[in-house]
Amino acid sequence: MVKRATAIIRYDGPALKHHEMDVHQLAPALLAIGDLCKLANQSLNGEVASVKVLVRADVEQKCFQLEFQLVQTLFDSLVHILEQERIQNAKNILEWIGMVAGGTAFVGATVFGVIKFLSQKKPEDAISVSAADRHGNVTYKIEGNDNTIIVNPVVDRLVQDPRVLSAMKHIVAPLTEEGYDSLEFEKEGVESVYFTRAEATKILRLSPEQLKFDREGELISIIRTAVKVRKPVFEGESAWGINYKRAVNAKLMDDEWLSAYQSGQVFLPVGSRLVVDLREIVPVDEDRIETGPARYEIIKVHGVEIPPEQIDLLN
Repeated sequence: MVKRATAIIRYDGPALKHHEMDVHQLAPALLAIGDLCKLANQSLNGEVASVKVLVRADVEQKCFQLEFQLVQTLFDSLVHILEQERIQNAKNILEWIGMVAGGTAFVGATVFGVIKFLSQKKPEDAISVSAADRHGNVTYKIEGNDNTIIVNPVVDRLVQDPRVLSAMKHIVAPLTEEGYDSLEFEKEGVESVYFTRAEATKILRLSPEQLKFDREGELISIIRTAVKVRKPVFEGESAWGINYKRAVNAKLMDDEWLSAYQSGQVFLPVGSRLVVDLREIVPVDEDRIETGPARYEIIKVHGVEIPPEQIDLLN
């Protein structure tokens, strides 16, 4: 079963009046759109659907624009299950991200909308996130100017993934080039999101750590440490078993390193340790006292510590 949704990406500015764009600027942006759609589909639908992005040139006067199509395939062997489950289709995925306008998400509270909102804060402004309401929605608030935005749990989960910010940076990066003024996404003449050069510059300055902040009911820490590998994952994206303080499970978010390991490019003998950036998420009450076990995510793998070779003293 195949489902499709289309949208338009348009870069504008005097440098694009001849409908030409440097491939070194365009290619990373298009690849990032594909990566972002795949991340959203994985987060929303797990392993029951796959997506790919197709592009087609669509030239208009004094700008550079492409029509892209998100193609989603639902696996035939699971059709009987899918009929009973709520699957986010290709159009929904583009709506959650913010590439097309629609009724799936709150107004402004798409992935693009939230990251754009957070990029506007000043360095001295703090961010707070309210506890989830009965629908799982949370409220992001910039303490310095009291601006708030209501965020659906689907969007909140995607914004917390550092790979999403990385993809978004590649998409807006061309706006920092001379002669590039704006970027917009639209469908059937309806604009969903618009970025200026100034907004792109602010987004490029964001770090993943700036999108990880304490929220009511949670304390979040980013820790550089070495963890012992108990149970690696040779295929797929299941959580790894590691030792950090105790035996815990942690999702490995560093796709590049994970791909290298699973393709046999990284040697990881029994007893090895990974040097990582580890995100620790601790549930707390209003007095900031722990109320349950922490959750862990490996954001980045910096290297492997191989155990020393054992010497056989009997030979």
